[in-house]
Amino acid sequence: MQARFVHAPRVYQSFVNTVLMYINRENTLDDVIREVGLLFEGHAEDLIDELIYYLRVRGQR
Repeated sequence: MQARFVHAPRVYQSFVNTVLMYINRENTLDDVIREVGLLFEGHAEDLIDELIYYLRVRGQR
């Protein structure tokens, strides 16, 4: 992820913050999907799909 956005450090940091808020239960999965979708703006749908899968699997533990 970081390598993919090496030229957009703000996008990467915002992504990390959004995921951390979800992990800390400050955001819902829907919030994460919406915010990450806005951050990536159509440039990384594959990453969004992988993130959703990861967070759903993680949430089942």
